[in-house]
Amino acid sequence: TESHTSRIGRHRIARHRGRLIKSTGDGVLVEFASVVDALGCAVEVQRTIAQRNAERGAGPRCEFRVGINLGDVLVDGSDLLGDGVNVAARLQTLADPGGILISGPVFDQVRDKLSLGFDYLGPQEVKNIAAEVPAYRVLLDSRSGPSRTAPRPDARQSNGPWQWLSSHTG
Repeated sequence: TESHTSRIGRHRIARHRGRLIKSTGDGVLVEFASVVDALGCAVEVQRTIAQRNAERGAGPRCEFRVGINLGDVLVDGSDLLGDGVNVAARLQTLADPGGILISGPVFDQVRDKLSLGFDYLGPQEVKNIAAEVPAYRVLLDSRSGPSRTAPRPDARQSNGPWQWLSSHTG
């Protein structure tokens, strides 16, 4: 996936003020200073991959799953650890191939700032996290628009760095 990261994501990550933390086999961990930049980058990458897959027709496909969270992390040398990273990683595993899932705190920050639609999936149980995580599917189809935004009733703001984790699925 280093080639996928290089070809599709590195310049987009940099353009959206992100920092590649690590690449692990079929996944990457990226930190952004802004949740809006993070989601903007993820949407751009997913749309680019979808367009390339459509142009290939029946050929081999590259699809990523993206999970985005906003939360505290621990710095360990050049790595990031903690629940902030774990939630992003768990959301990524719940995302559809080619899709993006975001946590409730991310939704709180981006819902009025990007022209995207969201489907509220409800609280999700995720491995190694005590509390359920409110999750939203990002609607990448431009026809969806913000009119399909479905806020959760207890929306609140959260601060801290956030992470984007994506995984190549095939």
